[in-house]
Amino acid sequence: MVRNIEDGTKEKTTPHFRSKTYTSLENDDNEHNLNEAFQKMNGSLEELIHKGSNWVVNKVLGLEVNTVKYTPISGSSYMKLPSKLYSSHSITNIKNEDRKCFLWSVLAALHPVERNLDRVSHYMKYEDSLNLTGIDFPVSLPKFEKFEKQNNLSINVFGWEDGEIFPLYMTKMSNGSNEIDLLYLSDGKYSHYCWIKNLSRFLGYTHNKSHTKLHYCHRCLHGFIRQDLLDAHRPYCERFDFQKVQYPKEGEDDILRFKDYHKTMKVPFAIYADFEALACKLDTCSPSPNTASTTHHPKFEACGYAYQVVCTNANYSKAPVIYRGKNVVKHFFESMIQEEDNIGNILADAEPLIMSTNTENKFKDATNCYVCGTLFSKTSGKVRDHSHIGVRVPFKEFIGLRPKMYSLIYDIKNGEELLEKEKRTAKGLPNVLLINKYDIFIINNT
Repeated sequence: MVRNIEDGTKEKTTPHFRSKTYTSLENDDNEHNLNEAFQKMNGSLEELIHKGSNWVVNKVLGLEVNTVKYTPISGSSYMKLPSKLYSSHSITNIKNEDRKCFLWSVLAALHPVERNLDRVSHYMKYEDSLNLTGIDFPVSLPKFEKFEKQNNLSINVFGWEDGEIFPLYMTKMSNGSNEIDLLYLSDGKYSHYCWIKNLSRFLGYTHNKSHTKLHYCHRCLHGFIRQDLLDAHRPYCERFDFQKVQYPKEGEDDILRFKDYHKTMKVPFAIYADFEALACKLDTCSPSPNTASTTHHPKFEACGYAYQVVCTNANYSKAPVIYRGKNVVKHFFESMIQEEDNIGNILADAEPLIMSTNTENKFKDATNCYVCGTLFSKTSGKVRDHSHIGVRVPFKEFIGLRPKMYSLIYDIKNGEELLEKEKRTAKGLPNVLLINKYDIFIINNT
C-alpha cells in the first residue's frame, strides 16, 4: 500500500490481512468458505482505508491458503460399557458388529422394546425409515445437524472420560418429544455410540449422591428438583454455549476466603521513580475539516529521570538520585539492577531476633496469628516473626505470631519479572518510555 506525504514523497507499507479458520465437510463448502474468507480480509482492508490514513492499494503481493486434514470424532462398533455406567442401568448398548452404532442407537430410542434391548435384530426392520442421504458411517459429530434436519429429530451427545460426564454436542432443533440422548465412548483406538434411555438416572448416578430424581439441563448438566425450575432456567442457559458447570468438592477448597496475606505485609523496600521527556514534533499536515483524518501525537524522548529508595528502616533509605543526559532509559535500567543487587545483599544479611521480657510474655499468651487471625493448634505451633533488616524496635511495634507452616518468603520479584508485568499493563507516559527501550536493553544484556 502507498500514500502521498505533504512533501511530495510517497510512503509504502506492506500490511497483512488474515481470515478466520473454516471447516469444509463437503466439496460445496469450499467455495462458500473461500468467499467468507475474502469478505473478512476485504473488511479489514476497508477498515484500514476508512480510518483516514489515506492509504491506497498498490498491488497484492501474494495470497496464502493453509489447509489441514480435519478428523472429527465418530462412533463405529460395539464397546463394553465402563462398570460404573453399566451399574446405572440407564444406557442401552447395542451389540453391533458393523459401523452403524449411531443408527441402531437412534432406532432403539425411536422404537423401544421391553427385552434384550441390545440386539441389533430388533431394529433392522426400521433401518429404511430414516433419511440417510449424505450420511456416511461411522457418523461424525459435524453430520449430526444434517441428520437432524432430514429426519426432524433432536440429538444430544455426551462424553465420558476419567469418570466425568460432559456435553459434546447439543441440538439446535426444538423437538421435545423426539429428543434423543446419546453417549459417546472412546478408548483412543475405537469409539462407540450408545442410547441414554434415562438421562436423569444416567446423570444422577454420577452427580447426585442423594439418588433422588432430578430434572437435568442438557447444556450445563445442573439438576433441579422440579420441572418448572428447569423450564425457568433454560432461557438463561441457552444464551451461552453448552458446558459443564464444575463446583468445588465438599471439604476441598469449597469456601471462598482471602488468601493473599503476603500482600497485606509491608514490603521492606520500595523505589519511587519518574521521568522527564521532551515532546518531539512530527512532520505531518494539518487535518482536513471536511474528511476523516489521523491525529498524530508528538513523539516523546526521555531526557532525565529521578528515583528514591525508601526502606521501612530509615537507615537504608537513600537520597533522591537524579540523572540527565543521553540513553536515559538504558541508564535507568542499569541503576535498577544495581539497586536490586544492593537490596538483595541487605536482605541476605538478616539480623538476629531480639525479645524483651514483655514480648516474650506476649508470645506465650498469644492464641491466634496476627496476620490472618487463625487460632493456633498443636499441629500448627507458634513462630516468632521478625524483621530481617535490623529494625531495633520493641517486638510489639512491628511483629506478631504466625503458624509454623507459614512461609516468610515475601513476593519480591526480580527486575526482569517486574518489568514484564509492567510491560503488559503500562498506561502512563513513564511506562511507555520504559517499554519502548525494554526489549533492546534485555537483548543487549542477555
